[in-house]
Amino acid sequence: MNKKTVYFVDDNVEILQELKSAFANSEDFIVLGSATNGTNCIMDLRNRKIDILVLDMIMPKKDGL
Repeated sequence: MNKKTVYFVDDNVEILQELKSAFANSEDFIVLGSATNGTNCIMDLRNRKIDILVLDMIMPKKDGL
């Protein structure tokens, strides 16, 4: 089975670290990265493909909606 790629977005750095740690040793997922706001997420993922995007709904600059 192919591993699914995942990217996290949350303005709380502690939550990002917990999410990345939880997925770090997963046999099913590869963490491609993270961002602390929607604007940085869009810039980082502009030319990349991911399978799963996990994001906070309320963030500075650009929210999850």
